[in-house]
Amino acid sequence: MLGREKTKDVARNRLSSVLREDRTAVSARDLALMQLDVLAALSAYLEMERDRAMVTVTKERLTGQTMLEFSVPVRSVKRRR
Repeated sequence: MLGREKTKDVARNRLSSVLREDRTAVSARDLALMQLDVLAALSAYLEMERDRAMVTVTKERLTGQTMLEFSVPVRSVKRRR
């Protein structure tokens, strides 16, 4: 049963990715590149859990505006000297 749950989650994530691309015209490749760039910039200031970072792109229904949300757990803020 555990293997089935993983398969279900993978399928859900793939479908979500395809729908997101359709709605926003941002490809999965471009999202991945954006995520890497943002993580690189933030790493100068924060200790993060990079493997748990998530980028979400949505399109507002009423305004048609594309929204980019970036979520990453922060362990600590680096001390700047």
